[in-house]
Amino acid sequence: MDALEYIHSKGVAHRDIKLENIFLGDNVEIKIADFGLMKIFEGEGAADALRTRCGTESYMSPELLKDSNESYNGPANDIFAAGVMLFMMISAK
Repeated sequence: MDALEYIHSKGVAHRDIKLENIFLGDNVEIKIADFGLMKIFEGEGAADALRTRCGTESYMSPELLKDSNESYNGPANDIFAAGVMLFMMISAK
């Protein structure tokens, strides 16, 4: 969550948070990988940046799963995906 808070504070939405994109560093620090789908959601060039449905479907929030071209909240969707990861780790699925 600290890593997500950091990238969100920089105005970046990852848009593909999933177990396969999380790694542990040498000192057991969490590393987020694969920023290929990331978008800047604040500042210059951010207008309409978060309209495209992308990422891994099983980690997507309900508002991303509906067929719509409306803009969405990138950080909220990253946090939803982190919650899905937590559920998967706790339930060992």
